[in-house]
Order: sequence, then C-alpha cells, then structure tokens
Amino acid sequence: GPPEVSYEFVAEGRAGPAAVLNRVVGFDQAGFPNQTLATPLVARVSDLFGNAVVGFTVRYSIIRGSGHLSSIEAVSDSIGLTQVFWTLGSEVTGIPDSAIAEGDGLSGSPLVYTALILPP
Repeated sequence: GPPEVSYEFVAEGRAGPAAVLNRVVGFDQAGFPNQTLATPLVARVSDLFGNAVVGFTVRYSIIRGSGHLSSIEAVSDSIGLTQVFWTLGSEVTGIPDSAIAEGDGLSGSPLVYTALILPP
C-alpha cells in the first residue's frame, strides 16, 4: 500500500489581556493573636476566557486590623496565581479583620478576605 505519512501539529494558546481577579483560597479564616494563618491569601488573574495571565501584579493590603502581610505585592505565576501570607494582629475584637487583593482594571477587584482573631 501507500507509505504512511504522519503530521504533527503544534498549537500554542496565549492568554488575552488580564481581565478578571478571583479568590482561590484564604478567605473566611480564623486564628489566634499574632499567628500566621496556615492558608495563604490566593488570587488568580485570568483573561475573559479564564486563561491564566502571567506576570500581572496584584496588590494586597489589610483594611481592618493590625496584622501584617508577607508582601504588599505579588506577581501572577505560570498558572495565574498570586499569594501572600497573613499574620494576624494581637487584638481580639469579635469582628473579623479584613484584607484585600486589588488588580488595576480587573473585574472582581478588590477581593475581600476575612479572618477572625480567636481568644488565646
């Protein structure tokens, strides 16, 4: 019969511009005073179709409470994720502390993360 011929096609998809910021994990946590929460605050940057966007800077800040974050900025990685760790403050108020992740021009921004400081 005729010789076999095989072809290999390589397609590479590229993400469009950053459009959406989504919470992944780290919201609605609780911990003791001055404790670093076990789960980091993670936000994902994607284009309109849900494809990961690499190299986008997300800003993180605490908007209620006296703790601190491991960084005030995080750049999205190869799967679009950014993360920072949250160390809680010392004050037990019964009202959750809040942190946000913000990305300029992104739908879903700012994202809100909360953590309740438990009595020691």
